[in-house]
Amino acid sequence: MKFLPAFLLLACSTSFCFAGNLPDTARADADTLGARQLLFSVDYLSDKTYLGRENIVSDKYVATALSYVAPSGFFSSLSAYKIVSSENKFDEADITAGWDFRIFNSLETMLSYSHFFFSRNSSQPRSTLRNNFEASFMKEYRWFTPAMYFDMNFGRAAKPDFSIRFEISRDFEFDSLFTKGNDALIISPNASIAAATLNFYSAFLRDSTQGRTIQNIGVNVNSNFQLASIDLALPVEYNIGKFMLRPEIRHTIPLGDNSKSDNKEVTYFIFSVGYFLIDK
Repeated sequence: MKFLPAFLLLACSTSFCFAGNLPDTARADADTLGARQLLFSVDYLSDKTYLGRENIVSDKYVATALSYVAPSGFFSSLSAYKIVSSENKFDEADITAGWDFRIFNSLETMLSYSHFFFSRNSSQPRSTLRNNFEASFMKEYRWFTPAMYFDMNFGRAAKPDFSIRFEISRDFEFDSLFTKGNDALIISPNASIAAATLNFYSAFLRDSTQGRTIQNIGVNVNSNFQLASIDLALPVEYNIGKFMLRPEIRHTIPLGDNSKSDNKEVTYFIFSVGYFLIDK
């Protein structure tokens, strides 16, 4: 049995999706185009970052997500994040829709749109964002898979933000560990580097509606296009039948003109449990 890594179905910002926090945005996989899948997941996050910028308050989150992939490559997801540490409240909700397809027979291409909702006093720097458009291109080779992600973000900042991320990953899949043809272990180490404008961060630091005094943080953030972050991740996923378990460790290194003064390297964990309501 060929297993689709469930993290390709989990909802996020994304993000990175790349810089979001749940594993990648709901999307199809080149080996499973033509399948129909609906995944429900519950996720625990020990922290969140975005383009190397961490929250003012290091909160822990529980997220629920419902992610769908159609045989055509269309995908969509709904997700909600609830703070379970300093405050017990819903802090974020995301809606994503997009399409996965191939060009030139081998280049996996994804186009997507996401809309974000945040609580009024959210401590997340990305809470000034409302809309995201993303295009990504990925080509799988025998020993590694390079990918490029291009994002445009709109929100409360006077100007939109643009980012480019280069990622390299490698999947190690081990089938039939405990059952014949019904389980798989997938280890997917990956590393990425991102460059971006930081208008969203300037808007966040200057936003008087945050409901708190931000001290010892310079608000004169350079919003020119610049290196923003390096991200390292090690997800380990186990699938058996319709169930999925996925622990992951992530390490984020902030880059850019303001990275030394008000941001630091962050290591955090994500643990996901999922169940395929539809898998055919």
